[in-house]
Amino acid sequence: MKLHVVPADQKQARVRQPDTGRYHYCTARDGRLDEVFALRYRAYFEQGYIGENPRRRFFDDFDYEPNCRSFLTYFGEQPVGSIRTCLWTPQQRLDIPAMEIFDEEIRREVGYGQRIMETNKFVVSPEFQRRGGIAARFSIYRSALDVVHEEQVEVVVIAVREEHIDFYRLLGFKQISDLRSYPHLNFNTALLACYDLDFMSDFIIGRTNALRIDRAG
Repeated sequence: MKLHVVPADQKQARVRQPDTGRYHYCTARDGRLDEVFALRYRAYFEQGYIGENPRRRFFDDFDYEPNCRSFLTYFGEQPVGSIRTCLWTPQQRLDIPAMEIFDEEIRREVGYGQRIMETNKFVVSPEFQRRGGIAARFSIYRSALDVVHEEQVEVVVIAVREEHIDFYRLLGFKQISDLRSYPHLNFNTALLACYDLDFMSDFIIGRTNALRIDRAG
């Protein structure tokens, strides 16, 4: 898959802030997508998962596919992190990234007759890696629940590094593959699947209700 770059001086649209002391998120479109690409680059590069590039942006073809949607989460005016959702439906049959390396497992353990959402490109801003803690991570993932509910998703899959598997087990995910190299990133991942989406949603909402998370647009 061909990786793209975006000029570093491209203007980034600002989000209307509902409250400077609250978490809030938005769907990233147009200029906000550039903010996502810059955030991804900083997060992956700082941890050594990608090499340096002069544009300081990281994205791929799926960012422009109609079945994929990226979200930005903020605390006040500061970006906390981002996550991308990619949707497979038996009707549209548009690929999702996990199919590139986990097609056999998806076919065997999930089945392409269901509405499948993959979450990927889940990054936390380097500035929030330490001080945001688990609350920041749950706040970022909560934005993906919009797609679960709006698109009547039946199964969620995600490819994660070995050290993050226990976190997703808290949400009801089960490991359905061994560890494999992930395209364009310098680490291995295992594919996890969650079949009980009510449990996952309730768990995430229960741990973020006190944070007063708003949807900004």
